[in-house]
Amino acid sequence: MAAGFGDPGCRERPLGHLAAAIPGATVNIGVPHAERTLVVGSIRGETEDVIPLGAGVLFPRGSTPDRVWVTYRAWPSIPPRYSAPEWKRLVNEVRDMGLGRVS
Repeated sequence: MAAGFGDPGCRERPLGHLAAAIPGATVNIGVPHAERTLVVGSIRGETEDVIPLGAGVLFPRGSTPDRVWVTYRAWPSIPPRYSAPEWKRLVNEVRDMGLGRVS
């Protein structure tokens, strides 16, 4: 059984503990970069061969991680594939799920 997130070891290796808690999962850390999500850290899981998401991968503009970032700070532009009302609806869906900044 995986160690709990309150365990001291979790603070030392948080990605490792998260990966252990979800067997086979690929675990990534992403940051906002140039209105896109950049993966900066990763632990490979069973899906890595199908969807490689290692460090350095940039998600397409308007992807789900972007919708979460936008709840914290508005980005200067709307992803080109969305209209303003559609983008607002997608970001609000994230808030409605309790993800990102809800206020």
